[in-house]
Amino acid sequence: DKVISQPGQVQLGGERRVISVLFADMRGFTPLSEILSPEALLELLNQHFALLGQVITQAGGEITNYAGDMVMAVFNGHNDQPDHASRAVLAGLEIQRALKLLETQPLMGLPFIFDFGVGINCGEAVVGYLGCDSRLEYTAIGEMVNIASRLSGHAAGGQVLLTRAVYEKIAAQFSSLDLGQVSLRGHSESVWVYQAQTDSTD
Repeated sequence: DKVISQPGQVQLGGERRVISVLFADMRGFTPLSEILSPEALLELLNQHFALLGQVITQAGGEITNYAGDMVMAVFNGHNDQPDHASRAVLAGLEIQRALKLLETQPLMGLPFIFDFGVGINCGEAVVGYLGCDSRLEYTAIGEMVNIASRLSGHAAGGQVLLTRAVYEKIAAQFSSLDLGQVSLRGHSESVWVYQAQTDSTD
């Protein structure tokens, strides 16, 4: 809506903002891609991403990227959301709850249900438009985004993992389990990680 209402004002580049970033990474995609036709695989992916997209947008997140078996979403990007960390955690937990419901009522008659690992981080990043004049993509760039991505890859199916920065913002609202320091692939320093729990104290 912002792009349409302000033609000519959307340009390459970005601004520094404190945001929350959520990555949801699918489990079991590669083995299944070896046995399913591309058409069936695409339909299966759309089944899951439609569900995730609905959950994320209802929580106020902006989906910035689909990449194969992964989805990325930003909170507090275009619009000011003081509770962006809580919104991201709520979305992560709702993703896992919705996927469990999907197991009992698969969409489109497809029997396969993928598990997702979710990673969430918050902090300062550059948010803006990447690409060229004819093809722009809204995204967020920074080390905190990389950590969120690595965290989702570390998460087991069904887990919602948080950094300490997120935990400190949502501790009074959501229950969580302290997992201690974790070494993430491609990141030189260990990260203190928490697992969000499904029972909310709010």
